[in-house]
Amino acid sequence: MNPLTRIADRIHAKGDAEARAQGLEVVALPFGRRLVRHPGLPAMLEARRRKAYKQGLDLADQHVLGLRRPVRQPRRTNRDSDYITA
Repeated sequence: MNPLTRIADRIHAKGDAEARAQGLEVVALPFGRRLVRHPGLPAMLEARRRKAYKQGLDLADQHVLGLRRPVRQPRRTNRDSDYITA
């Protein structure tokens, strides 16, 4: 084990332990980097993909994919006001 890896392990030890305590996977990568991921994420994404395939995209997916734009309310101006002119 090279010195840089040992230093990175000491620096990240507390954060790695906290992430593991929350149920996340921590993988040490080269050059002191870390990969932190949720172990159930692939299964959740697959379930979401199957639901979208069977039932169609929900509103959140449509917005994320850019298929639907948020509804913008028209801006009120003096011409649209409620007073009566003679």
